[in-house]
Amino acid sequence: MSFKAGLSILGCLLSLFLMIGSVSANSAPKFADGGSTTRSVDENTPAGQNIGSPVSATDPDNDTLTYTLGGADRNSFDIESTSGQLKTKAALDHDVKDSYAVEVIASDGSLTNAIIVRIRVNEVTTTQTVSSCKGDVNGDGVVDAADLAFVASRFGQTDGGAADVNADGIVNVADLALVADDLGESCASPSTDSTPSTPAEVTTRNSAPEFADGSSTTRSVDENTPAGQNIGSPVSATDPDNDTLTYTLGGADRNSFDIESTSGQLKTKAALDHDVKDSYAVEVIASDGSLTNAIIVTINVREIGVMGQVSQTGGNYRVLTFYGQTTEVELADYLTPGQTGINFTLMSSDASRPDYYNDVRVENGKLVTESNTLGHVHGTGTQPHTVCTITWNEGNDVDEQQDLHLYTVSDRTPRALLSNEVSVAAVRATEVDIQVTVGAGNYIRLGWRKTGDLPIFRVVSLASSPVTLTIPGLEPETDYEIRVSLMTRQSFDLYRGGSTGPTDTLIPEITPASKWIRNLSGGGLGKSQTLTATTPAAHPPPQPPPPID
Repeated sequence: MSFKAGLSILGCLLSLFLMIGSVSANSAPKFADGGSTTRSVDENTPAGQNIGSPVSATDPDNDTLTYTLGGADRNSFDIESTSGQLKTKAALDHDVKDSYAVEVIASDGSLTNAIIVRIRVNEVTTTQTVSSCKGDVNGDGVVDAADLAFVASRFGQTDGGAADVNADGIVNVADLALVADDLGESCASPSTDSTPSTPAEVTTRNSAPEFADGSSTTRSVDENTPAGQNIGSPVSATDPDNDTLTYTLGGADRNSFDIESTSGQLKTKAALDHDVKDSYAVEVIASDGSLTNAIIVTINVREIGVMGQVSQTGGNYRVLTFYGQTTEVELADYLTPGQTGINFTLMSSDASRPDYYNDVRVENGKLVTESNTLGHVHGTGTQPHTVCTITWNEGNDVDEQQDLHLYTVSDRTPRALLSNEVSVAAVRATEVDIQVTVGAGNYIRLGWRKTGDLPIFRVVSLASSPVTLTIPGLEPETDYEIRVSLMTRQSFDLYRGGSTGPTDTLIPEITPASKWIRNLSGGGLGKSQTLTATTPAAHPPPQPPPPID
């Protein structure tokens, strides 16, 4: 190949590379209504009719969108694939089911988005015409076999309505005889008066339960919350007729949660992991025994270590740490658990040091800071922070007050530790050596435990690499689980409590088991590597040989 031909091919490849690089990343479709919306349709509407306006999305890249249906009730409706127009598939009966939920999915060919649509079935009421003939119980203008059948079908009923022709409180042979007397009679034109010609018992129409939040609401729960714990306040409805309500769950995620049938209180069914799934959607259904109503509940899983954390560190103050890009924290979660409607006030904010950040305010019950303060890096040996005072009153005329020491950790997620960067180097009866080869200048969290015990964590700043870290004080003939993680300098400082001194020594800290359970990245830690070691039996020291006679 000539030099000129090689340059030509290289130029083509460069042009192709630039063309590929100029193609912007594809974006998913977006629904203007967010995650949920509603539509309604009258009962008995025939098949093929539109249900409200189209449930349409827009595409940031102007790609052509295709719509499909999902959800438990998807087989009860149709959708136009090009417009998102929902259509009836068959006539619906309000008394059989008065509410449906489908998922409308919009796709641009590679990316999708979805919205949950609540379809309410409107009950259609008709005015019953009443004939001027006593025997014309069905009001069709003639007394015939249909009227006899109507009365016979209600024999023995005490609330038979028009079938109780003589209005004596029960449908019996006497009513049938009155109809038979008029058999074959052509009656006057039916009246549109809603008052029957004979006294009849008026039955009050039953009304469906009602949710104060309408068709959708949200709840939140911390990840790793054990089974059987409440998720926020009950998702409860009221009944206009004061009927007793029963609550059940529906929706694709219904098997991930429990609900108290008498109160609508959502409960955890198992510990949830934010990194596996951070949001769920369930349908809470309230029934009065005959009619139902439902509300879609989005359950957000809060990541431990991402929301602001408060821990009691002294008799007169608490430490609150903003992790990652967190810019606001619900004060009620930490200062008045279980209390609602509390008004919090920021009393003071200390900016006496230039490396403190002081752009803090209280807004709608949240402690808020600006995102640019989260880029703050802790100083060497000490931890710059700001001090503020929060006051509130729980309605007993006694003002409460709490000092908060505020910190930030901006780079909360270092990389995962690789399996070839850590290994068990040696195992002795009371010690285990761990070799780490991640390079000098990194920060390591080392944890270990035996079955049934709380873990012990130690942190170390690596002055060289490779380095051997020794775990001391172990028991002979015991199985140990060991976890090693990379950590940020900020988290390293937090573990050491801002203490000064050498940073290349191990600093012990006994911590709750919850920190051990969380083996995923977050809160200043990268994903860890897990090792195991079994200590051998302790050998007695060698004895001197017996003296020779």
